[in-house]
Amino acid sequence: ITLDQFYCWYNKDCTFPIKTFVITIDDGDSEAYYNLLPIFEKYNFSATLFAIGSKIPDKTELFDGKKRTKLGLDKINQLRKSNSLLQVESHSYDMHRYINDKKAVQCMNYDEIVKDIEKNEKYSFNYFAYPYGESNDKIIKALSNSNIKLAFSFRNYDYATRADGKYKISRLKVGGKTTMKE
Repeated sequence: ITLDQFYCWYNKDCTFPIKTFVITIDDGDSEAYYNLLPIFEKYNFSATLFAIGSKIPDKTELFDGKKRTKLGLDKINQLRKSNSLLQVESHSYDMHRYINDKKAVQCMNYDEIVKDIEKNEKYSFNYFAYPYGESNDKIIKALSNSNIKLAFSFRNYDYATRADGKYKISRLKVGGKTTMKE
């Protein structure tokens, strides 16, 4: 389902079968548009790509598979206008990085986090995935004072439930090294 449908379920305004799921993809790579979207369309699956605002170019580079490129504002707007199965949401503006060997969110003060979230407002994002899946009280407070409806983490590496706080929604991580058994 889409994140809007998940939000509806989370607020107890709608129901879905027990094995319903949300597909999320981090970092905003254009590969999701070029390689995954055709698969989603074939199977009528929706997904959300969490993009890093500071890395969103105005125009998406042509995809050649040899280098990692980011989805541009041109394609994001196209996806939104067409009500695509691929939704684009926030993965912070510039917190997806390290500062002195620590994740940026661990080093930033509250005001810096608020400014980061405000910089992403130009993209009209409604949902947020924590960089590296980690949150803290400062970022949760900042998000609660923003337009972000829900935020997702790897906090418990567990299924999302309605008991999760709206800025502490659990999600399962499937990375490049995740085995089929896992």
